[in-house]
Amino acid sequence: MGTISLGCAGPCYVLTLIGRGTIREGRTISECVSRADLDGMRTLLLDLSEVDYLDSTCLGTLVALHQRFNRGATPRFTVADSAVHLKKLIGATKLDTLLPRVDEAPSTTDHHEIPTEIMDGPTLAAFVIDCHRKLAETGGSDSASFMLVAEMLAREGRPPATK
Repeated sequence: MGTISLGCAGPCYVLTLIGRGTIREGRTISECVSRADLDGMRTLLLDLSEVDYLDSTCLGTLVALHQRFNRGATPRFTVADSAVHLKKLIGATKLDTLLPRVDEAPSTTDHHEIPTEIMDGPTLAAFVIDCHRKLAETGGSDSASFMLVAEMLAREGRPPATK
C-alpha cells in the first residue's frame, strides 16, 4: 500500500505518492484533484520518485490527469521523477513519453497526508473501467488489451437481459 501527501509550492499543488500505487491510491488521487481548486493559475505536480509499483488503475489515473490538464499550450499536470526511474516504472506503456516530466519536486508548505478511501462495488467497477478505457485511448501497444478488459468488466457489471 502507498501513502499520498499534498503540499503547495507557490501556485503548484504537489501530490507525493510513496510506495505502491494501486486502485486505492489512484482513486484517492483522482478525488483529491477533483476537490482541489485547480483554476487556470494552479498547476499539479505528482511526485513519483519514491514509487516502486503502479497498477493499471494508477496508470489510467495519470492518463486522465494528462487529458484533463494538458490540453492547452502550457501543461498544467507534470510528474516529478528521474527519466531512468520513470522509464522503469511506466515505460512499458510508453506513458513516460507522453507525460511532461521534471527531475524533482519542489519544496512544499502545508504538507499533509491524505487517507486512502475504500470504494463501494459500483464506484470501484466504474473507476476500473474508466482507467482501462483511458489507457486504451493512449494508442500504446497494449491499447487493445486495456479496451478488452474495460469492455469485459462493463459487460459483467450490466444486469442480465430480460426476455
